[in-house]
Amino acid sequence: MDFNKERFVNFAKYDLAINKSFYRNLSLATIVGTFGIALFGFMIRWNIWQNYASEYSLNDESFDTFDFAWDCSGTSACLLVFCTLMLTGFCGCWAHNLRSRQNRIMELTLPAANIEKFVWHLVLTVGGGALLVVLSALLADGLNALLCLFAMPKGAEVPSLIARMWSLITFSMIEGAGVAKALVISLCLCSYILQLAFYIYGNSLKYKFNIILTYAAEQVISLILSIIFITIVTSIHTHWYISMSDDEVETMFEYIIYGISAIEIILAAVFVWLSYRNYVKAQLITPLNK
Repeated sequence: MDFNKERFVNFAKYDLAINKSFYRNLSLATIVGTFGIALFGFMIRWNIWQNYASEYSLNDESFDTFDFAWDCSGTSACLLVFCTLMLTGFCGCWAHNLRSRQNRIMELTLPAANIEKFVWHLVLTVGGGALLVVLSALLADGLNALLCLFAMPKGAEVPSLIARMWSLITFSMIEGAGVAKALVISLCLCSYILQLAFYIYGNSLKYKFNIILTYAAEQVISLILSIIFITIVTSIHTHWYISMSDDEVETMFEYIIYGISAIEIILAAVFVWLSYRNYVKAQLITPLNK
């Protein structure tokens, strides 16, 4: 593959210039969304606190009794879901330049290799999208902290949205269960990586309405795979459980989960490779893209 850094940089500059409004709107939607979630969550917590403060005479020693009013678990969970959905959406629109015939002509005839254009699209949507959602979450956490400092009574602990999000990601609220926790984290992380790759692949097939169609395909495939997985696990449990000890059954399921995680990473790499193949073969008019 002929990868030239100068052509790569020139294409990046061209893409940022020609699609400036598109990327700006995506960035604003992400930042406004995270700010809106942080603000809405704060208003709910502040309203709960006000209701208790109006009914009870609170002193410095009783803050811990009503500290649940400032618990930000719900806000952090909503923020985490929003950020993951936005990053998935970014991956689902990496080939947005190809939505119209005129844009396809411009992109496909630019003096840059396919690998350079494809890598730039992935760097911007995956890498840039990840940085954007992290930055937006940090800014939302800062907004939440400022609002809490002004509104919360003296002595109460200011909650951190980022810290709570991290505890949700790592399942730190669950005491013990180290192996089980590691299995769940591994499976969830690899599944999300596969999801991102699947949306990248979906956009390489269909340039318009691809996110909706990819989501529908994802749900159908997930349902089928879930049924197959449950059937296999049930069969294993029924036929082998009697002849195996509890430790052996536990070890077997650990291997199964880690094996599934490894397969998901391999499939993610395959989907990205297939996306590149589709990009190389892109034409002005195809059955899926008129």
